[in-house]
Amino acid sequence: MVNALLRGHEVIKGAKGRWRFGLKAVYTIGILDFVFDENKDDEDYFHHEVKLMDVNKKEVFYDKLTYIYLEMPKFRKTEAELKSLFDKWLYALKNLSRLLERPAILQERIFRMFFNVASQRRTMQSTLRAKRSTTTLTGPSDLP
Repeated sequence: MVNALLRGHEVIKGAKGRWRFGLKAVYTIGILDFVFDENKDDEDYFHHEVKLMDVNKKEVFYDKLTYIYLEMPKFRKTEAELKSLFDKWLYALKNLSRLLERPAILQERIFRMFFNVASQRRTMQSTLRAKRSTTTLTGPSDLP
């Protein structure tokens, strides 16, 4: 069982028979469409980086586990105010549903790919909606 758990991870035998695992950092990113009550009055504080803490020691318990929460209603930058790639990503994520085409400020290759995927997804959804509206389903086996 231990071999199954260790498969795919770099394992290094440490001093005195202890094992050290070469685990990669894990990030969980929450893109929120609401504002935390505790921070609702601080309009500039929308990017929260949270780590697990050992309460007794008052130190980070495990530095390879990070939770990031983005309160999107607080992100209000306009196209003209976008300076960093991070700003551009937040702008694209927040406004994707209402953008008809890729804004001039988002010309990096990654955004071309991002908008292409979004466009394909919209096309697939409209095709599926059209199919469903013209097809009578008789059971689960009829679902696309």
